[in-house]
Amino acid sequence: METQRIALFGATSKVGQRVLNEALARGHKVTAIVSDPKKIATSHSNLKVVKGDITNLTRNDIASHIKGHDVVISAYETRTSPQDHVNTTRALIESARGTDVRHLIAFGHPGTEENEPGISLPGNPEGWKVLSQAQRDVVETFKKEKGFQWGYAYYPEIEGAVGKNGKPQLGSEMTLLTHDGDRRFTAKNCAENALDEIEHQMHEQTEL
Repeated sequence: METQRIALFGATSKVGQRVLNEALARGHKVTAIVSDPKKIATSHSNLKVVKGDITNLTRNDIASHIKGHDVVISAYETRTSPQDHVNTTRALIESARGTDVRHLIAFGHPGTEENEPGISLPGNPEGWKVLSQAQRDVVETFKKEKGFQWGYAYYPEIEGAVGKNGKPQLGSEMTLLTHDGDRRFTAKNCAENALDEIEHQMHEQTEL
């Protein structure tokens, strides 16, 4: 696998830190675009750290940050509403058009929580429905893109939540079966799968 030039947003999030370390361990060159560069503790010859908060950047600013990269990964933690996640991800997608980017991977709103969700539903089902709709809105935006490969990792089962066996039906490529049988979404698992997808392109134009 040839070395990839990766632009990484959210490199200080739980998932982002692991994506950063996994990418560097595999020999890729990474530009970490973060709101606070001081939070990047990793030091590596293949790492460049740039100041930038994706939630406040214009499309032109985002495009200038990702120009010259083969891959863009968005692992920023959404602290606000699901719709803000939709708007920010759409801005990233639109900014990638006409650049050198060949592959874009984004993590969904709940994908930044380590070992969440568990088996039972949260106490606010209506909140999950809003989140589920936001995820679908992002996927629909991605599906219109033909210029680059993309992948979107999230919890596609949220609206239905529980399958016939009484357990959530999590996305097959982003699931870890724990020793007690619970299905959990882990940051480490996310990072490994994201880099595998970049290197081998096992799932073209789809949710991970």
